[in-house]
Amino acid sequence: MSEHNSNQIVLKREMQNPATAGLVLRKLIDRRDADGRREVMNLVKADPPLALAALQHGDDVLGLTPRGSADVAEEIIGAIGDDHKAREHVGQNLTSDRVAELLMGRGDLPSALVDIATIPQLIEAMRQDIAPYKDANEASILAPHASAEVVVLDSDRVSTPVGTSDDEDDDEEDALIAKPEGGEVFNDDEEDEEELVGDAALINDPYLRPGALLMFRSWAIRLRDRKDFAEILDQRVFGLRTFKTYLLLCFWAESFRPDDLDDVPDDCFDSIGLDPEEGRTELARIIKGGELSEIDLDPAEWHAAKAEYGARQDAIAHAPKTIDETERDKAKQAASKLNF
Repeated sequence: MSEHNSNQIVLKREMQNPATAGLVLRKLIDRRDADGRREVMNLVKADPPLALAALQHGDDVLGLTPRGSADVAEEIIGAIGDDHKAREHVGQNLTSDRVAELLMGRGDLPSALVDIATIPQLIEAMRQDIAPYKDANEASILAPHASAEVVVLDSDRVSTPVGTSDDEDDDEEDALIAKPEGGEVFNDDEEDEEELVGDAALINDPYLRPGALLMFRSWAIRLRDRKDFAEILDQRVFGLRTFKTYLLLCFWAESFRPDDLDDVPDDCFDSIGLDPEEGRTELARIIKGGELSEIDLDPAEWHAAKAEYGARQDAIAHAPKTIDETERDKAKQAASKLNF
């Protein structure tokens, strides 16, 4: 048996063991060990499912940080070299939650996983990434003084997620359509049904906040080059509200809610490859039924949210790849404070 084959057998055995898999996988992102990286890459090319199954063990078990695991996933996908096969292998060896973690791990950095992930995987990652912005202490930009979540949704414009039955849709919609102040419920019996269309009438939506909306835009920029981007835009993200609706409301709110939608810059729509006139038409439809003109929007909230977003992306870009590196960084910081 050649030395090469012997090394491959040892590496494969270590990759199959959760206790040692992390030591093997991290060689993929250790540029200081060219020979070790080459050997592991050869194993990954020969057996991609083995490497993905090892990656499923999770950051703590592998001794990797979220950024480190995400970088490992990029190396594995690159080694597969075929989008269809990569999507198949990822779906068979990684759970949706793990894929979401890996998609979030690189922030705004270029990602092969973003390009090959399925739409359900992307929406799940988006939800997990944006969910922390649901903060009861942060006021909604649409209804900062509302005391309860009141939902009026435009159900004829949203898409049905994969795996959702009609009965589930009916139950979800019934649960989400609540009574506004005064006890009246919008329904099909109203004289002017067109006036009721517009999912901006959802009041106190916890995700209509600067931080969350900026994250929606971030995801749109990451996904805009996908061939199925238009389909992704029509996916429901929270409740019955679609990804596209959140994006358009982001553009409108960031422009300080102008009455004349021509004041929403073309650059906003261009940034996600959407025709400005088409975007303004859709935005007008969305906000038509909302009583939003009397709501104040503090520009300072947007400035603060942008600063926080920028700091977060910078932290991801410079994040350590392994838990060992993280601990070393903490030790250095502690020593620095003690003037060591």
